[in-house]
Amino acid sequence: MTQVRFERAILFGLPALAGVAVAFAVAGPGARRPVEFARVRGVVVAGASRVALRVEALRRYEELEAPAAGPVELECASEERVVVVKGEARSDGFVELAFTLERPLASTARLTIRRNGKVLARGEVRGRAALEEIDARRCETFGEAAEFEVCVPRGLAVPELPEQVTVTRRKRAEDASTANVTLEAAGAEVAKLHAPGSPLCSGGTCTESWAFSVTARAPAVPLDLEARVGGAVVAHHGDLPIQSGGLWLDPSWRSRGAILIRSSTPRTVAYASLVSREGRVWGGLIPLRERPNGGAEGALSIEEVPSLDAGPMTLVLASDPQEPAGRAVSWPLGPGRRVDAPPLATLLDGTSEAVAREESRMRAVRTPVVGATLVSAIAVLVTLVARARRAREALALHLAGRGVRPEGASSPLGLGLAVLAALAVAFAVLAVVAARR
Repeated sequence: MTQVRFERAILFGLPALAGVAVAFAVAGPGARRPVEFARVRGVVVAGASRVALRVEALRRYEELEAPAAGPVELECASEERVVVVKGEARSDGFVELAFTLERPLASTARLTIRRNGKVLARGEVRGRAALEEIDARRCETFGEAAEFEVCVPRGLAVPELPEQVTVTRRKRAEDASTANVTLEAAGAEVAKLHAPGSPLCSGGTCTESWAFSVTARAPAVPLDLEARVGGAVVAHHGDLPIQSGGLWLDPSWRSRGAILIRSSTPRTVAYASLVSREGRVWGGLIPLRERPNGGAEGALSIEEVPSLDAGPMTLVLASDPQEPAGRAVSWPLGPGRRVDAPPLATLLDGTSEAVAREESRMRAVRTPVVGATLVSAIAVLVTLVARARRAREALALHLAGRGVRPEGASSPLGLGLAVLAALAVAFAVLAVVAARR
């Protein structure tokens, strides 16, 4: 009787306990949970004294990602020197973290991003070489002996917003001739800002200059210049370098005391990066508001932006926080020169480490459940086989007592094997659910 009760406990109790354990593991401690991680973007230069990083805090469940607002802490370790800076991620998950180093940044540094003691991303970052200074202007020469030069001083224009185009004539000091320059641009509005007065002369060379304001109304704008010198006519045909959909920086930002941003299309925010030869030294977000005549504009006081006078600088503006190439506009902050700013690089991505930690935690909970399920399956199958064998033996004895030969009686072997196979499959499904779901 005791053996029968024990076998019943195995046959009915273990499957029920296995099911409960699997459900508990899958829906309880072993359930997949959202993971938090961070991505770090920036332009880091070896030898830099100031570094500005854009950190994106995220929460991930399965393949879905969502911003994760809240406190963020950055630790930078370089040559046994450790700098810690804290910030608060906004509702979009982004936070700008900048720090100044007492000694220049080593060629490699170890960065760690934490939130409430939990590591969101970590790894080693290698600094790149110092960035190059380049000519911000886009210029072309024309006329005899390249007498005339037409330039877009800031190197580009954006649709619906004015950009200056200059024309310069260089001549010998003894040349008393004067020139008349006209500019036409199909698909744009052109206004002459100033014409030359008395030529400026130095070292036997005199210079005359004209300035025009060109507002592009089309995605492509040809520039048709005509210069009349005496009875001669010199013509030039070029194109205005246009970046469609770009954000425009007011060139009079310094006299205004604020970085004024405009867009010809409705936008709510502009992401900004200030880049010097030492890399990205500042980053920020500039809220934009809708203008009465369409588009959007926003401003940021120059007092909020450090290092504006540290040599040639470039202000990168984009409506995308990743500032991808082709959708970010690089504006020079000084006349003539700017820094060749590369796209923001992803320095760290804590996705894989966070997902791996979650998978490891789930395995630690589910592996014992899978093992217990398999042991239960073996115990149930062994018990069923033992009971089936005893039942056949008892049937054979009963038949023999009545004078019936046992080999003449039919045995439901096929049905028994089918039952065993079904139980094995059921336990296998439970194990798979516990391990994989």
